[in-house]
Amino acid sequence: MSDWRIRLTNGNTTTELELIDTAGPLNDFRFVDLEAFTPAKGTFTNQFNNVVPTTPLTWILKGLDIDEDEPTSGKGEVHDSSGTFPNGEMDWEKLSKL
Repeated sequence: MSDWRIRLTNGNTTTELELIDTAGPLNDFRFVDLEAFTPAKGTFTNQFNNVVPTTPLTWILKGLDIDEDEPTSGKGEVHDSSGTFPNGEMDWEKLSKL
């Protein structure tokens, strides 16, 4: 099981996200900046190398597998952050294991 701190970037805006690998099909996420996304914490699935919140589907990290060290960066999308982070395409980068 691997827990990660992830940096999300859209233009000049960045925020950090913690992905916590738990036993079972659902894992936990929490944003460090609680105003960046609503909800700021919840559960996600890690299927087909994508990290997808279970509900509501407001963002997705493509090509990310929390159980693997590689790749260390990739792309994603924000459909509706309902917070300070802008909607649209974004980049993600693994910063460190927790």
